[in-house]
Amino acid sequence: MSAAYVIGATGPVWGLGWGSAALAPFSAILLVLLAASAWRLLRTGRSYPKTDIEFIIPLIAALNIFCVLLGPDGHWVKPMFYLLVALSSLYYPLSFNLSVAALIFLQDAVGVFLSPARPDLESLTGLGVFGAYLAGTALVLGRVFQAEHKKRERAMLAVKRLNDGARSIRPEDNGPASIESISPEGRASRLMDSAAELDQALDGLLGTIARAIPSGNVVLFMAGTESEGVYIRLHAGEGRVVQDAVIQPGQGLVGWVVKEKKPLLVHDEARGLGYLKKEEAVRSFLAAPILNGGFLEGVIALDSPDKDAYDENDRETLNRFAALALYLLQSAREHHEVGLSAESFAALHSISSEMSASLDLATILERLAELIRDIARYDYLTISFVEGEGQAVFKVLKGYDGVKLPQGPVPLDGSYLGWMVNNAQKLSFTDMDRRAEGLPIFAAAELQTDCRSFLGLPLLYQGRALGALTIAMKQKDAISAYQQHMLSVIADQVAVNVANARLHHTIKQMATTDGLTGLINHRHFQEKADERFLRAARFPQPISVLLFDIDHFKKVNDTYGHPVGDAVLKKVSGILRDTVRAVDIAARYGGEEFIALLDNTDKDGALKMAERIRSAIEGAKFVFEGKRIPVTISAGSATSPDDAPDKKAIIEKADQALYYSKRNGRNKSSAYTKAMSAQDSNNS
Repeated sequence: MSAAYVIGATGPVWGLGWGSAALAPFSAILLVLLAASAWRLLRTGRSYPKTDIEFIIPLIAALNIFCVLLGPDGHWVKPMFYLLVALSSLYYPLSFNLSVAALIFLQDAVGVFLSPARPDLESLTGLGVFGAYLAGTALVLGRVFQAEHKKRERAMLAVKRLNDGARSIRPEDNGPASIESISPEGRASRLMDSAAELDQALDGLLGTIARAIPSGNVVLFMAGTESEGVYIRLHAGEGRVVQDAVIQPGQGLVGWVVKEKKPLLVHDEARGLGYLKKEEAVRSFLAAPILNGGFLEGVIALDSPDKDAYDENDRETLNRFAALALYLLQSAREHHEVGLSAESFAALHSISSEMSASLDLATILERLAELIRDIARYDYLTISFVEGEGQAVFKVLKGYDGVKLPQGPVPLDGSYLGWMVNNAQKLSFTDMDRRAEGLPIFAAAELQTDCRSFLGLPLLYQGRALGALTIAMKQKDAISAYQQHMLSVIADQVAVNVANARLHHTIKQMATTDGLTGLINHRHFQEKADERFLRAARFPQPISVLLFDIDHFKKVNDTYGHPVGDAVLKKVSGILRDTVRAVDIAARYGGEEFIALLDNTDKDGALKMAERIRSAIEGAKFVFEGKRIPVTISAGSATSPDDAPDKKAIIEKADQALYYSKRNGRNKSSAYTKAMSAQDSNNS
């Protein structure tokens, strides 16, 4: 970097100009040095102030060369130097800013004194004014910005102390809380409140110590969370304490207490305290560790300007105060734990009540997704259920913008989802980029994400995985042990609710569905038909009813047996279900008789649908022991309001049309109006 400085300072001597031969190599060297210093500044492991000054020197040199190239017009570049000093003042201490100003001034002075023209009074005056302005800029802006920096540092230190105080209360990251406080923000707020209350108690303790053992300063150090050292939590006294002091084990007198975990008494010439801005006035020192078993919680340190200010009785007294400080810490923790335990019951009761309020699976799962977002701010969430052998169906996706639920089951093999379900165990990653195996989370390619943190919880019921809940975040280490615990408890509760919902659905289905064919039963058909006819009364539209009867079904049972008859009923019902529209209602009406209600369908449409179903069944293959069984149906249709105004009457008309089909050769479809007309003609 010294080469860059020399180049910038001696540019006038070399006669640099736009047309000079030295311009190209000089510029190339400066650019290389500037790029190298910028890389060193930005890379990890930069060394302040060395790397920072190495970057600024080529920058100063480049600006100076530019001034030389512009000649007399280069005066407008001068403000760039002031801007450089101002920007430096934003980020660096005053001494560094003055160094930058001095480098700029020195380079300009070298250029003045080494220029071919002798320096005159005007040039020297201009140089002096330039230097004064640089120094003034560095001093004024440096003090202003440094004052703001110190305010911010004090605020950050206060927040750090409060955070560390909260951590000192929280012994472990476990135990659920109330629904409001189980969110990261709510939990942090509770810890901060507890830390503030603890600080009040400890501050009172320091005041008591100062009265019992007269001292210049009484300082409470607490064990840090980010290092093995201790930091200042609270202090009382006359001396100016270094607020952000962190003392490592073995560093000075306090560091000795931290390392050895023993009290220390110094009668005279106490040096190396590490926490006072001026230690010259300190003669005596006394410190006692706050020990929780073999674990160091903190240190209480006393200092005095008097020689032999403390004796063995004071040391014993301070040890008792250290024990009292430990008691305050433990009491705060126990109080916090009791509060969390109470909130745990409230949380579980509230969650259980909310999840049990509905037996509808979709409602339960949507509420679950909302509850989990209160606990962990996930980027991605999935809820899936096992279906069949080695497959899963996704019911909920959150965070997968533009991605639809996978159509149909997704294979479990070859994915972490399959591992969780097959082993009935949870799976978590703090950093997905560092996982040993390269398995995807899901077998479905559209669900692969850029997540770093991952938690997967099987939904276990009676030892079997019904499905799995997964959450993922884009940041690593984003899911705490507390969040894992809370979500595991909720997942267990949800598994029970899901099992109950499924049982409710099964019982409801058994009450409304024919067990053999899977179609709705006679009673449920009547309920649905009532709803459709009630709607048609308010919004007039035609409704048609089709009645079907399997021809000679008794003969099938007598010839081939009832199991074959049951198989025929299943296949006929399957054809009926697949042929009618989704808005229509198909049901088993009794025995070998089936019924269908066709919404918004007139006479012609009803007869066409009846004929389509009849033709499909006639063309289907019913095979038993290699022999084809002939199966046909007869059908009758009637339409409201043309044939009858209400449900009961229209079903009776459809039944009369069916009876006409059976009397006239079977394997045919008949509409009520045409059947009655034909019957009247035959009678006449």
